[in-house]
Amino acid sequence: MAKHGLVPAAEYLAWVDPAGFEAIGQHYLAPYSALPKYWLGWSRVAAVTRRLRSALPEYGAALDGDVIYENAVRALDSLLVLLGEKETMSGRRLGSLDALVFACLNAFLEAPVKSPMRDALTRPGSKYRPLVDYLLRIVDRYYKE
Repeated sequence: MAKHGLVPAAEYLAWVDPAGFEAIGQHYLAPYSALPKYWLGWSRVAAVTRRLRSALPEYGAALDGDVIYENAVRALDSLLVLLGEKETMSGRRLGSLDALVFACLNAFLEAPVKSPMRDALTRPGSKYRPLVDYLLRIVDRYYKE
C-alpha cells in the first residue's frame, strides 16, 4: 500500500510534475553546470517515468498525475486504519513501514510546492490529521535539535 501508493506519488511530485521538478528536482541538481544538470535531470525523470510505467501499468502511457495522487490518497486511508490508536504503524517500536511512511509524508508536507497530497494532509478538519500527528511525533522524538 505505501510502496505502490505513496512512493510513486512522492517520486512523481519530485521528478515528473513540472512544478515539483522545478522546486525539488532542480534543487538536487543545483551544484552541476548546465550540460550535466540537463543530462542528470533528464535521465532521472526518464528513469522515474519508466519505473512508474513498468511497475505500475494502471497509470497508463500518459502517466496521469491525478491517478497517481488518487492511489496515494487511498494508501493514506489504509494507513489511517492501520495506525488506529497506536503510536507507530507496528505498535510501540518503529519499523521499516514507519520509515517509509515517514519519508513519504515528510516529502509531501515539506516540499516547497503545492500538491494534492499536501492539501489532503493539511486541509482544516482533515481526516488525515492523525497521520500528520504521527509524523510530528517521530520528528519530536528523533529529530529534535
